[in-house]
Amino acid sequence: MLAYVVIERQLKEYILKHRNGKLAAREVTLTNHKKVKFEDYASKSDEEFINKVLTKMTLANTEKVLGIDPSNGAANDRNDMMHSNLYIVGERMLSEEERHRKNIEHFEKAKSHLIRTFKDFSDIPLDEKEGKLVFST
Repeated sequence: MLAYVVIERQLKEYILKHRNGKLAAREVTLTNHKKVKFEDYASKSDEEFINKVLTKMTLANTEKVLGIDPSNGAANDRNDMMHSNLYIVGERMLSEEERHRKNIEHFEKAKSHLIRTFKDFSDIPLDEKEGKLVFST
């Protein structure tokens, strides 16, 4: 779960950094169903942009703004993993071995999303070396 928190934070940091540049013409629908254009906040402080826009963006619409294909994005996999009804309806009925296999699948997807997020939306490369995630400097 922590991987998805880090992913969302990194994507929003990227938007904050690039909102007046290559993302200025982008538009997003916020959780309150209000549509805003980043260029409308060009002269606003980072704090105002964070409070009025970034904090009201879901991971799914954050990815949409950045042009991440929903079938490749982290939001659907995060929702699948975290949705409590998924566990109650299906995974609870699995054997311990099947649940373990399912957990490994969730983990591998999260790790893949995390590596891709840092590769595409960060200046800090994140690699997997000997089974460990390592930030390169």
